[in-house]
Amino acid sequence: MQSVDLGTLFEKAAYSILKEAFKCWEFEVTDAKIQRSGTQHGFDLYFKIVKERVVHNLFVECKASNSFNEIEQVELGDKIAQLHWAGYPRKDFHIFFSPTRAVKYNNQQLTIEDNHWPFVIVDWMRRADSNPILDLFAAYDGSNPDITAYSEYLFREIVRDYTTEKTFAEVCNRLKNHLDRRLGEHNAIAEQADFRIINGPFWSQVQKETHSEYLHYYYTRTDASEARLREVVANEFDVRHEVLEKEFDQILRQAISEKSALIKILSKGGEGKSTFLHRIARNYCDNHTVIWLDSLECLAAIKQKIQCIEAEGALLFLLDNAAIYGRDLVEFSQKLTMMFRTNHLVMVVAEREFRYVNIEGKETFESAFNE
Repeated sequence: MQSVDLGTLFEKAAYSILKEAFKCWEFEVTDAKIQRSGTQHGFDLYFKIVKERVVHNLFVECKASNSFNEIEQVELGDKIAQLHWAGYPRKDFHIFFSPTRAVKYNNQQLTIEDNHWPFVIVDWMRRADSNPILDLFAAYDGSNPDITAYSEYLFREIVRDYTTEKTFAEVCNRLKNHLDRRLGEHNAIAEQADFRIINGPFWSQVQKETHSEYLHYYYTRTDASEARLREVVANEFDVRHEVLEKEFDQILRQAISEKSALIKILSKGGEGKSTFLHRIARNYCDNHTVIWLDSLECLAAIKQKIQCIEAEGALLFLLDNAAIYGRDLVEFSQKLTMMFRTNHLVMVVAEREFRYVNIEGKETFESAFNE
């Protein structure tokens, strides 16, 4: 079969069988497409999948072949760079997918699953010791014509009479475990930084690591540690203040229109400012780029990380306990509004009111913003 025809056949099959896998994971596919020829930008298939209000954007690079063979590692590296620079704002996973092609590594690097990119890279290419994607097609027992058409060719022309004792659900579970492991490794690197890009995979990982039996400590022991706050909001365990959320939404819309704005969340201690700040991160991460700040010495790294953002979205910088940074807020705000002058920028700070009003240089800090 000609490579172009095989590529098309495999993309259609991959598109359908991945949908079946996501269904097995109990994810809902809310958007999906096969890229037109010549517009791949580092991927062939796109999926938006949702579970428990957490959204994941997956970009899949399909690699078909008429025989078992290898592909140079550098070629896949180029695909990663293409996706990184492409104008797709929500990039959570970049998956390399093939039952027949393996990666030919050099001596310096023995994996393509690099954790330093803004998205999680997943290697689902053929392996020497096992081949879960081959098992995925072999275990499929449905009637989708696209999957069947490719499977018939795969097991007739490339690897004859291949069978597996695994069920389709078992293979899907193995792939999901690998995806979760990769997400955990990627997040472990991100935790070492002075800021976090808050997105669907972030909340998914928090849900996965939640100590569910202790969530009630948030109320019974007034446990307001950041780890507990993340768990509470990720699992919808917080008591929502719908009126305040609607008010914030209106203020945020106005703030975004100002190009550069500051929103202050001020109250007495223990009234829920930190929880509300996490709720903001949860509510808006699907439509805007949400950056949680743990330091003020990270603007250059942030600038590098968010080079490609959605035109209609905004940059939301969230800072809890703002007063501890004191006069450093002045220099930070001036650099922030200068470095992201072409973006719609909103900084949201939370603090006890009496602490905020006594910040040295508060007026200069606020004057850096348009509103």
